[in-house]
Amino acid sequence: SEKPSDSLNSSAPLALAAALFAAELVVHYALDYSKIQYSRGVHINTNPPRFWALHGIDQLAHQLTYAAMIFAVVKALGLI
Repeated sequence: SEKPSDSLNSSAPLALAAALFAAELVVHYALDYSKIQYSRGVHINTNPPRFWALHGIDQLAHQLTYAAMIFAVVKALGLI
């Protein structure tokens, strides 16, 4: 009986890892760049509630990126 993980060929895990690494690098950079650009225009240093709201949104976006990466791995393994 074939396990779900047997459906991946030998180079697929490396290709998936490389794709996830590249995607996370781009998304992480874009999120942080966007946060910096936005915070420059709204005087984040003089408005602590705005800082914490922006920080929360930033962290949520990063965590959703990691959740998407986990989903991609689980899907690639044929577990869903």
